[in-house]
Amino acid sequence: MSQEQFRAQFPANLRKQWEIDRILVEEERPDGSGKRLAIDLRAGYSSTQRGMGSGSPFLSRKVPVEKALVEMTPHLEGATVERVDLWGANLNNAALDAILGTPWFRGVRILNLGANRLTSKAVTSLAKHPIAGQLEDLTLSYNKLGNALAKAAFPELISLELVYCGLDDKALVALGKAPLPKLRRVMLDGAAAYISLAKLAKATHDGSAGPHAEYDAKALESFGRTPLGEQLEALGLGTLTIGEPQARAIADRFPALRTLDLTAATLSASAVGALGKGSGLGALKRLALQRTFAPNYAVDGQLQTPSQETADALASLAGSRFAATLEDLVLNQIAVGPAGLQALCAGRLSALKRLEMRSCQLGDAGMRALGDSALPLTQLFLDGNGLSGAGVDALTQGRVAETLEVLALNDNSIAGGVSSLARLTKLEKLSLTRCELDDSAAATLVDSGLVNRLQALFLVDNLIGDRGADALIGAAPPTLQRLALQKNCLSPQAVVLATQALGPRVSLAEQDPSKLPPAAMDNPSLVFKTVAKRAQPAHTAPVDGLRRHLPDGQLSRDKAYPSWLFAFPASGSGKYSVVAYDVERDLLVKPEPPILNGLPYVVPSPDGEWLAVKAFRDGVYAVRTEDGASTRIADTLTHQEGGVVFCDGHIVALDADTEADDWQGRLQVFGFHGGEWVLEHSVAGFFKVFDELVPLANHRMFAVVGSAGMFFCAVRGKELRYLGRLNKKYAIYDFEGEPTVDPTWRSSAALPDVDRLLDEAFASGTSPSSIDLPEESWR
Repeated sequence: MSQEQFRAQFPANLRKQWEIDRILVEEERPDGSGKRLAIDLRAGYSSTQRGMGSGSPFLSRKVPVEKALVEMTPHLEGATVERVDLWGANLNNAALDAILGTPWFRGVRILNLGANRLTSKAVTSLAKHPIAGQLEDLTLSYNKLGNALAKAAFPELISLELVYCGLDDKALVALGKAPLPKLRRVMLDGAAAYISLAKLAKATHDGSAGPHAEYDAKALESFGRTPLGEQLEALGLGTLTIGEPQARAIADRFPALRTLDLTAATLSASAVGALGKGSGLGALKRLALQRTFAPNYAVDGQLQTPSQETADALASLAGSRFAATLEDLVLNQIAVGPAGLQALCAGRLSALKRLEMRSCQLGDAGMRALGDSALPLTQLFLDGNGLSGAGVDALTQGRVAETLEVLALNDNSIAGGVSSLARLTKLEKLSLTRCELDDSAAATLVDSGLVNRLQALFLVDNLIGDRGADALIGAAPPTLQRLALQKNCLSPQAVVLATQALGPRVSLAEQDPSKLPPAAMDNPSLVFKTVAKRAQPAHTAPVDGLRRHLPDGQLSRDKAYPSWLFAFPASGSGKYSVVAYDVERDLLVKPEPPILNGLPYVVPSPDGEWLAVKAFRDGVYAVRTEDGASTRIADTLTHQEGGVVFCDGHIVALDADTEADDWQGRLQVFGFHGGEWVLEHSVAGFFKVFDELVPLANHRMFAVVGSAGMFFCAVRGKELRYLGRLNKKYAIYDFEGEPTVDPTWRSSAALPDVDRLLDEAFASGTSPSSIDLPEESWR
């Protein structure tokens, strides 16, 4: 029977309650041998939501997963379910036993039990079940298993995933001797330690140190000598700490290994060099070193300069025993630099077809080295390398341009070099996401003739409008299977026309014409211009200093203040105490008396001497960083809307009364006089626009951003000036002293001549007592 026929066997109420239409799926087998039936409790959910239990509000909350799966049995009569995915279903050993007892489970060949609450007893139950003799793919990651697989027999097993399962050195060696004659792929990322997925996600979120997972060099060497080590074709050792002795042990063994995945492992440059000097790995075809050594950013968030030591390590890889067989190399998020890339290109990588070097600080100089190399590359991924049009031109003039079939240049400012891409005569797939391409760049792509030869073109999150889209769609040949134009600036009418022209071949979701540079409504001096993409401050939270004082709690970091961390640790009362930490000065600021509130705004002054805090339903506070002395300088209205900023040495607080019928709000300006903060202005108005208050131009002006627009103000001395407004809401962020509109990694817009604008504004007029915009202007 088909998928739909099996679904129809369920009563309507149970079909809805158990979400049968989502979790019971029919899919193609990877080997092309036909279709198979699967029960997938994660179907329809993205990989970033793996911690949602079963993914179903019914199965994970109202009905335990195991009970639902057992009760499905009468309605699955005659079904052969080959794949079952129960990741994160909150199963314990008894629950698994209940599922194993169902008749429909006996056809399973692919089983995912990751991120549950299973122990070694679960492995014993599986090994005794009839499916043990037919399982081909088994995932047990994030379960505390220890030495459970030492004697478990799975004679048909080909792939086994044991990420963070607590296999110590002894268990690792025992695994190598287990009765697993057909096993060819083992993923042991972090397996030396056990940790639940929820705890790992929390550590990643708040920046705290993850578990220390490491295998002894002798254990790795012994594992490599076992029957399993001798036959393995794919091995994952990511997120482990791999020193030079461990790297040597890996490099001297595993003669059949074709894939070695070390993603996110902690290595030194010398350890990477040791990998290249070993006598083993003679059949290696794929090596993944993403986020392993020489990271782009240090723990304090500072961008690191590529080193000669890194270049030497890459030279060792390029001169290794496996250099002549390596076809796929992944070096993403490593500070390689032009010198490191040159060392790689000068080696013996004569079989390299695929190279990933995303965010490796290559620059245009690196493109010259890569273009001139003899690497026989067919797939190249160079996202986020600070390339310009000159770099693209250098790449496409070299020998590598003769072989490329797939090229990704995402997150590079290359609008000036798109015409040179036409030199890539064999190119089939091109990705230029977030490359600041506008209508002119789109027309250049069309005029170059490149679009006519492509099978897939990705132009997501650029500044392409109706004109550019019309040119692209008009030039799209029948062979262009995919044109991705999501997150551009097409009008609704253009989206309709594009869909009519190309149908499912074009992707057009999330268009946002407001990304185009805005024009001011009522002040001709507020002229915005498009500027080059700006690198954002690193978000690798340097939490060590704060964690010394705060072992637990919620950490946050504002892009506008990259050197400050803010924490809101939960107390026994269920409230929060505001804590701030200045990374540069290693200074912890704990307000005294404490400020207890729910969701605060905490903003440091440019000189670092004060913190301004807006505590919802409480008040506005000024905190001296020297001693943490906190002073309540104003009350607040009834709700949380608004914010607080520093502007020209003043504290500006925005507040709104959301319980009143008119949503009346106020803007308060406080100046520091005679050793205390004094209210200098209290301005009323704004009507339903209270979303956020943002500093601009290095704290010389500010904007109030609302649901339908924004307006600009500035303070000088004791004078407040209204500067103008826009009729739409834009994401504003003060970066490098300039006010920028929508400063994401796509393009941004800047307001030029800030000083002249402020001089003109304060040369005439008087300080307003109200800025009372009519409500209809914000609709």
